[in-house]
Amino acid sequence: MSVARTADVVVVGAGLVGMLAALDLAEAGRSVVVLEKSAFWREGSAVNAGTLALQNKPTALLSAYAEALALWDALPARLEAPLGRIMRGGLRLAETDAECEALAAAIDEQQRAGIEVELVQ
Repeated sequence: MSVARTADVVVVGAGLVGMLAALDLAEAGRSVVVLEKSAFWREGSAVNAGTLALQNKPTALLSAYAEALALWDALPARLEAPLGRIMRGGLRLAETDAECEALAAAIDEQQRAGIEVELVQ
């Protein structure tokens, strides 16, 4: 395999994050080389199924999460190719009273941030 000997940026890893970083850099006019030890999209991005889980995010990251979803939603038009995203609910379990209290507090924060989430007891 032949690889360019010079590039503005080398991206290591051809999963979701690496390929989107390479795309952004290329669209910004940078020359980019992507290095991957195996087939593209087959390591971490394949095993996590592209999960964009909200339930386990600290409240401080919720705005970044919302921005990431907006970027993901815009990607099909940008790539001129269909991509799939299915929003499904998640479930977090608490086993102790302390975990129940921490989970209830996290849910309260998420609800105040405008996230649709509910506590089931």
